[in-house]
Amino acid sequence: MRYQVIAVDFDGTIAEEDWPGIGKLIPKAKEIINRFAAQGGIVILNTCRVGVYLDAAKQFLKENGITVHYFNENSAEKLACWPDTRKIGADMYIDDRNPGGPNWDLVEKLLFGDEG
Repeated sequence: MRYQVIAVDFDGTIAEEDWPGIGKLIPKAKEIINRFAAQGGIVILNTCRVGVYLDAAKQFLKENGITVHYFNENSAEKLACWPDTRKIGADMYIDDRNPGGPNWDLVEKLLFGDEG
């Protein structure tokens, strides 16, 4: 796999923006995240949500069957090589703050190439 770890924002990226609530699931987010995880990729939720707001996001992910391995923390694989830092280490960052983002069609092409 070209990418081993992706860090994915929540509000506006997986779910429609509705802070402090949670909006509807954004089309293709679940499909692409789960496909990446099924192929052995590591998924980190990289969000500003903490406490009860993070708990609500975790519940949303669980109810919608979206695979996430870590929540606002570095993966064990990264920590085996580097000291823990505040920055989440990933090969790709998927966020609605990216220019034109989130563009799940582009993410799919980048992650899976021609098999898209």
